[in-house]
Amino acid sequence: MKIINFNIERLLILSKLKPIIQLIKSYDADLIVLTETNSTLIDLGEDYFEYHTTPLTRNQDKVNFYREGENRVSIYSKYPIKSIIQTIDEFTCLAIEIETDFGELIVYGTIIGIFGYSGDKDRFVKDFSKQQSDFNKIFGNKNVCIVGDLNISLSGWIYPSRKYRDKLNTLIEEFDMDRSTGNLKDNIDHILMSKKFIGNRGIKVEMFNVDKKLSDHFGICMTINK
Repeated sequence: MKIINFNIERLLILSKLKPIIQLIKSYDADLIVLTETNSTLIDLGEDYFEYHTTPLTRNQDKVNFYREGENRVSIYSKYPIKSIIQTIDEFTCLAIEIETDFGELIVYGTIIGIFGYSGDKDRFVKDFSKQQSDFNKIFGNKNVCIVGDLNISLSGWIYPSRKYRDKLNTLIEEFDMDRSTGNLKDNIDHILMSKKFIGNRGIKVEMFNVDKKLSDHFGICMTINK
């Protein structure tokens, strides 16, 4: 099972659209989560079921720069979507349940801090708190995967603060999740997976777009061996 996580920087430069799609498709992933995206422009083909957060209006969150079709999170899955789970913020996070080769899995795609931390500290704190309540409500004892731009590094450069690094580590421990993407230095985009879902299978985590030519974020790929 292969999972991709990539923040594509709102497709600010449209000439990057084709190489971004080519790069994503080259991984032939089973599950793809894109953040800062545009569901009207991204077409990954008929192999994928897809679900998106609610499209943004131009003046969403009292700014004036969103373009037609922009949305914050999209999930593309080769596995059928069993159910869509209501989240606390329809514009910023979404949750679906899928039936994989390894069993049922709830995938929670999100951005924590839509303007980063330095851009709007109060919004970051609000997003973290609201989504934490979502986790407590939705996850229970189920197999879960949090994927997206969490704006928190777990190694290397401390961002946004040691306090929120500790808070995220506490959540990881509480829900007994693998934190392999946290070992990627200076990385703020994560794939956090239930350890019980992974079981005894080996996993591999790699980064792409390391030169940041296609986006200002690293792309992350996690492979779970059969």
